[in-house]
Amino acid sequence: MGAACVRSRLAATELRAAWDQVAAEDRAAIEAALVAVTVARLAPDPWYPGTMQKTPRVEVLGARKAEGRVTVFFVADHLTYCVAQSGSDWAEHYIFVGQAVVEGKAVASHEETRTQHSLSERDTET
Repeated sequence: MGAACVRSRLAATELRAAWDQVAAEDRAAIEAALVAVTVARLAPDPWYPGTMQKTPRVEVLGARKAEGRVTVFFVADHLTYCVAQSGSDWAEHYIFVGQAVVEGKAVASHEETRTQHSLSERDTET
């Protein structure tokens, strides 16, 4: 294993340990705030609003504490399933990877990369 890989694993372990040190109540509040940010970034389909949508999933991968702020690194995803009257259902799967600066329990700023994948009814089993 190369030195860069070892450093990367150590950094990931340190970030995870920092997140684990955040109080459970604060972690839950931060995750809820990230869900709200993710929901705000989703563009609902004007023809099929609210069709079989669930709450986005958010997983915090780690955190870094500095100057009274916490920066969290997260992955979020959301699947919007659209049921068409014609029977030609489809889905939109959104994946977010990013970081957010948290002050207290609120997201002060965030940046992410969003990808969107369209799935036809043939691409999904249910």
